[in-house]
Amino acid sequence: MKTLRINLEKIEPMLSTIVWSLDKAVGQDIREYYDIVDTVTHNALPQYRNDRINTNIKRFVESAGVEAKVFNRAAWEGVIVIDRQSKITLTVCSKITLDRIPRKKNRKWPHYLQTILHILNADLEAPVKQMSMQELYGDEFTIFTPEEYKEDFDSIMNDEINYDDGYRHGVVVYTREGLHISSVQLKFLDPDFDTVKEYSLIEMLRPDFSDLTENEYENQNDHAKTSLVSLKEKTKKSRIKETDRKKTLAQLKTEEEGSMQA
Repeated sequence: MKTLRINLEKIEPMLSTIVWSLDKAVGQDIREYYDIVDTVTHNALPQYRNDRINTNIKRFVESAGVEAKVFNRAAWEGVIVIDRQSKITLTVCSKITLDRIPRKKNRKWPHYLQTILHILNADLEAPVKQMSMQELYGDEFTIFTPEEYKEDFDSIMNDEINYDDGYRHGVVVYTREGLHISSVQLKFLDPDFDTVKEYSLIEMLRPDFSDLTENEYENQNDHAKTSLVSLKEKTKKSRIKETDRKKTLAQLKTEEEGSMQA
């Protein structure tokens, strides 16, 4: 088995763009979706989120000079980033989906990530191995041949890269809580989906400016409320003073009239 060597500093700008694209799709884009769509249910939201992730990645990664290829899987489409200088391909996947892929039984055709890992990361092996689902439930899991993986790989890449070009594949794996990314890592997996190397990308997350604006507005609103209360108190005190002044003037006038009558 070969040793995985990754120059993380070299691909850092590309990773930062991907993380930003992901964060925008999960946060800002979904907020805009809620503002526009007036349906009482949001069953299309998960697919819309994935489409926004793919769209953002393709748009912003390509503007930075890196390729982003759209590939087809029956009625589904995905995006794979191709860095030809570093010879690395990348896809984005939620942790929930990543955990589910190797557990699915009786596949008629491999998941695209299974195929890519069996081709580009075929000679990698994780330092810590877990017992695979095929080992546990062999009869319930389909074992694909190397030829089937190569054929599927060709259909995904469509001659953009060949299986023997020396590329490695990494997966940007994220978890989210509501409209926020709670964790994000770059993982290099072996064909059994065990982790060979992983790098945290959480520091690449930028502040959510919409949240900052919202908090700023709330602070300003609180300040305005405080100022309004103070103004009301001052006005109230002024009115009391004015009332007392009028009462004093009335008393003086009454006393003056009384002395004149006397």
